Amino acid sequence: MHRSQSRALLLVSDYPFVRVGDEFYAEVPWDESFAALYRPEFGRVLLLGRLRRGREIPAGWFAVDRNWFEVLDGGDWRGMTGFVFNLPRLWRAVRRVWPRVGVVYLKLFYLNSLAVFFYNLARFGARKPVVTLLVGDAGEAVVLRRDLFPFGWQRKSARAIVRAAIQLVQRNADVPGYIARTLAEQYGDARPGVTLAAEPWIKAEHVVVHDRPAPRQPATVIFVGRLIDRKRPDHLIRAVAELCREGWDLRLVLVGDGPERSRLEALVRREGLAGRVVFAGWLGLLSDRMLAEYDRADIFCLPSYAEGLPLVVLEAMARGVAVVATAVNATPEVVRHEESGLLVPRDDVPALTAALRRLLGDARLWRRCVDGGYRVVREYTYEVQRGKLAAATKALI
Repeated sequence: MHRSQSRALLLVSDYPFVRVGDEFYAEVPWDESFAALYRPEFGRVLLLGRLRRGREIPAGWFAVDRNWFEVLDGGDWRGMTGFVFNLPRLWRAVRRVWPRVGVVYLKLFYLNSLAVFFYNLARFGARKPVVTLLVGDAGEAVVLRRDLFPFGWQRKSARAIVRAAIQLVQRNADVPGYIARTLAEQYGDARPGVTLAAEPWIKAEHVVVHDRPAPRQPATVIFVGRLIDRKRPDHLIRAVAELCREGWDLRLVLVGDGPERSRLEALVRREGLAGRVVFAGWLGLLSDRMLAEYDRADIFCLPSYAEGLPLVVLEAMARGVAVVATAVNATPEVVRHEESGLLVPRDDVPALTAALRRLLGDARLWRRCVDGGYRVVREYTYEVQRGKLAAATKALI
């Protein structure tokens, strides 16, 4: 076998995988198109995440293409204690494949990635080149975890530790990658070799251009994401309720599931929105049902407290949906105010309501944001963005 065919790329994250029989399944499509980005330098991609066994295929999950990918059994775990106890199993899985690995690709900030980073440091003469991709501001995200850190001093300490860990990994990476310029400026050390590359799943074939001049009547607002406090879906419900009281004819579709669902359903009843709000559940990444919901929507709203570079915004733009989002983290890099969408301060329901009202009442602004979204998403397709990091990775060989 040719050496490039036997050389493997080890891709590490905390992504969940499930084994059903002899097949493996994941929430995202590990298929030939991803593997092709790294050929011919890498013949296989080794996927290390959290693996469990199951009897049924989770709804909306994808079969892992075993022609190009190999899912490693590094165990499954929950929480920090579970991670620590699972470390020996994780490292055994890495040790078994280490001779085949050409480059280590670490998704940050994930605990598995941190463990493999230190494993690589300890290998001395057998160290592998490291590529990283920081996909969000974990230092800020940890501040929101009151379930793990109930006291303010604990959250501040955790944030400092996480930030220091990210900077340590990035300073020692051969190719430090960031999904957005904002993160590179915050965590980078300004040395050569930094790669800016988002990781969208939206491809050129998913972009559908329409010529509608204005929102439909009644207009549909859509939210896509986990129903968790950090995403602030309750703010969107309150904004829609206020607009309905003003006389706007609206419906709201919430796509996703999460621990806040029952609380949000109660809020919908209190606001008198029964019949106007649909809880669609999780529909799967870029599934036909998911794309159909985007196509039926007029405005996409993401009122999050914190984000990385939100891929659902790009998905909405690809289907011609005008965007309203909070001006947090890397979101303004794709939502350019009054060009490809409207930005509002986080935790400001009146501002969120006003932005939705502007798009509903100003057809020219709505269409300008739709057209601007098409321009942005063509800069952020799967082919353009993922190819950047693949090229930098292959250059290490």
